[in-house]
Amino acid sequence: MDFVINILIFGSVFSILAIGLNYVFGYAGVLSVAQGAFMGIGAYTTAVLTKVYDVNFFVTLILGFILAAFIAYLLSFPVLRLEGDSLMLVTFGFAIIIYNIFQNWISVTKGSLGIKGIPAPEIFGFKFDTKFEILVLSLVLAFFVYMIFSVIVRSPYGTVLKGVRENNVIAEASGHNSAAYARSAFVLGSASAAIAGSLFAVHISYIDPKAFDLLRSVFVLIMIIIGGLGNLRASILGALIIIVFPELLRLLNLDAAEYEQIFYGLIMVALMYYKPEGLFGKYKI
Repeated sequence: MDFVINILIFGSVFSILAIGLNYVFGYAGVLSVAQGAFMGIGAYTTAVLTKVYDVNFFVTLILGFILAAFIAYLLSFPVLRLEGDSLMLVTFGFAIIIYNIFQNWISVTKGSLGIKGIPAPEIFGFKFDTKFEILVLSLVLAFFVYMIFSVIVRSPYGTVLKGVRENNVIAEASGHNSAAYARSAFVLGSASAAIAGSLFAVHISYIDPKAFDLLRSVFVLIMIIIGGLGNLRASILGALIIIVFPELLRLLNLDAAEYEQIFYGLIMVALMYYKPEGLFGKYKI
């Protein structure tokens, strides 16, 4: 049972990451490989504030989101001046910078030693100190994030955002500030990763910089490509596929670290050739 609960918790965490990135890339058309970095910002905010300063988890959840949103806002200015590969390289560089901050700001992050013993969430005297209780919290937050983004993409704002993705020249001609729409999408989608980071930190109760390296961002990108761009529910499916597959390999006594890389490579090549919009996507990669 613990095995299933663990998968569902990680599925919830990575669903939040995938939904946020699909909103940024699938709906706004901004290709980012910095989702893992923003996840780390949320995780370290929660870890440091709860363990060192005894701040309530739910307060750190909000503070981590605000900090990630502020950093994403600053990053959006150089990012949105570029297109295509150049845009992706800026977010790539940002992810490396954040990783090195986690690694070298030892007085705060403890460097490669990481932060251990992160306290369990607590609210009104109730403590989420079992895996099942963390699962409930994770599912509630994942559902909340999904509903927020669902409402946004179905709103008139979401319609304009999709128009900006398709043709920003026409959107500008219609009187819409395409840069402002893209920036707001990038900020919100990136900042939502901090929520996943906070959940990740309290579930594991230990974090180190390796958990938020560039590979983490690439995995999230693979999730939304598998599920499909422009489909939030497909993001959840993609996240579950990526989470469940390594666990199945372990059940078969196979080296997950070795075979999962092969699996991801093969599935990406197959999708590019046979289904470039992903399993249930609306846009081609």
